[in-house]
Amino acid sequence: MLRHTFGTDLVRGGGEVAAAPVGVVLVAELMGHADVNTTRRYTLPSEADKTRALDALTTDR
Repeated sequence: MLRHTFGTDLVRGGGEVAAAPVGVVLVAELMGHADVNTTRRYTLPSEADKTRALDALTTDR
């Protein structure tokens, strides 16, 4: 559970672990994973994460 929370908080940012989002490749390094797909298991985005990402896109308005 601790590894999941650590990885997720780093990728999402704004939590207790990281103030800003950290790239999944760097998170893989920090977690000691040779394959970024292993890291993905710990950092799968929620629907809210996906919505925030889409809302952050620059669009013509």
